[in-house]
Amino acid sequence: MVDGTPRFVKVNTSTHWVFSKRRMRSLAVLGLLWVMLGLFVALISREAWLMDIGEFLVVEAKPRRADAVVVVSQGLDDRPIFAAELYALGLAPVVMTLGAVTPASGAGLTGAARDAEILHNWGVPIERIVKLDDTSNLQEEAAHSRDALVARRATSAIVLSDPIRMRRVALVFGPFYRAAGITFIPVINPARGFNPDGWWRRETDAVVVVLEYLKMALDLTWR
Repeated sequence: MVDGTPRFVKVNTSTHWVFSKRRMRSLAVLGLLWVMLGLFVALISREAWLMDIGEFLVVEAKPRRADAVVVVSQGLDDRPIFAAELYALGLAPVVMTLGAVTPASGAGLTGAARDAEILHNWGVPIERIVKLDDTSNLQEEAAHSRDALVARRATSAIVLSDPIRMRRVALVFGPFYRAAGITFIPVINPARGFNPDGWWRRETDAVVVVLEYLKMALDLTWR
């Protein structure tokens, strides 16, 4: 302001706009470089973290002496057959079978009854088989088997399932058993192998892994 008269400074808007555009362009290039770096790191480590995703599903303990073997439902014949082998080795005095009526168990036959028949055919005496056929999902299987174990004053149980399903079984059964003071021993069915290495390249394994994580999320949500 000179002599009370305001004076205005003219700004070269074209130069200012060019500077802003250059700065924005630099930031964009920098951001793109970071994205490319992130993609590169993800690419070179892709197999490692994909393998971790598969390995996380497998929870396994070495079979040892327990008060019961609990056969999780919805398995094939080889699961109760393996349970019969564990019984024959003297690792548990009783075997519990689980599951209501399913298409796989046959018309009018519960999953528990079907597995019990297989156990008996493989040498397990009828009086050593406990059938829990009023269970229709993993939560009920965990709760009802826990109650049956508590009634028998059991303090440990081998829980038998397939390797790719065992993490979900552990997440559901584990809290039920621990709350009752029962040691949860996860033992996988060796006839149902799962190789975490390269599961994403095998269509069947890829579908099963994705479904298993979805089921795990649902089980944890409705716990």
